[in-house]
Amino acid sequence: MEAVRKPRLRVGVFSDAALQPRWIVEALARAGAAESAEIAVVAIHEKPGPSQVPLLWRAYRRADRALFGSAADWTGSRDLQLLVSNERRVAVGADERCWKARIRDARLDVAFAVGDVDDSTLEGLARYGVWRFCFGEHQGTSEPLAGVREVVSASPVLASGIRIHQGGDMPDRIACPSWGPTFPFSVTRSRDAVFAKTVEFLTRALRDLQVGGARWLEHGTEPARARAGESFPGAGGLVRAIATMGSRVAQRAAERAFTVGEWSIAYRFAAEEPWSGSLDGFHRLAPPKGWFWADPFPIERDGRHYAALTGPQGSGILTSMAVANALAVVPEDVPGIQTGDEVDALMLD
Repeated sequence: MEAVRKPRLRVGVFSDAALQPRWIVEALARAGAAESAEIAVVAIHEKPGPSQVPLLWRAYRRADRALFGSAADWTGSRDLQLLVSNERRVAVGADERCWKARIRDARLDVAFAVGDVDDSTLEGLARYGVWRFCFGEHQGTSEPLAGVREVVSASPVLASGIRIHQGGDMPDRIACPSWGPTFPFSVTRSRDAVFAKTVEFLTRALRDLQVGGARWLEHGTEPARARAGESFPGAGGLVRAIATMGSRVAQRAAERAFTVGEWSIAYRFAAEEPWSGSLDGFHRLAPPKGWFWADPFPIERDGRHYAALTGPQGSGILTSMAVANALAVVPEDVPGIQTGDEVDALMLD
């Protein structure tokens, strides 16, 4: 008997302006091309408001991108309206009854908000609420502020995910919580790194929602923190932040000239694994000078321990590290090891 395929979820996109960061448009395009969802409508405000990013910070961002930006440039502008055909585009104007009637006719499952859009105006228009990308420890939804506080304060990681506003008295939920590294010398590089991960979250969350429905919202997501005010600091705060970043750029140049980067490992033992993104309480392992950590997966049989590689071992391949439960110690005078060789191992389990 052939399995019945569930219908694709219908997603409406609501934005304060047609031009939005490339990574957001890419995330929506990927979600709409997947088997679990389609972009049913794109609603754009007729009169976009002024930019919320101060001129001084915009000038810093241009310089930062010139120094440390990637070729991908996830923040370049793209047109949201190109996601759908003309008949699926809605202009959000003063006549609320008119545009909301068109939205209700679209029978949306998810309303996805981008930019300076009041979520309360979208309540009741989609079965599973209003969704947004969120960032940082406080799970804020301002994309221009993503990574700013974390990089300036030298936090080692930046959180991201999807914030789901269900409306009424129901608390917000967080889907796809994740953390990525920050680079204390560059907001741009830190943002590019987290956006490259976050771009996949919407497709993943919509797939899980299609399979699990309301049950997934309850059990497959986690409670969100209370909303807090989000805004850039005043002129004095921006000057101090930019001065801090400038000193770190100089420090970075000196480090690259006189030091070599090296991987280290941080771990902890816990009954559960909730994580706020802080590395406080973790044990750090650094290999002895001239040595390096490999990442085998050990097993025990007949009183002896054997180890097999967890997967590809190239630098930057973290999947292998994620499933490893031991570290092999290879002395610097040993050019390599072969199948069957015995080595010392540091157990992580």
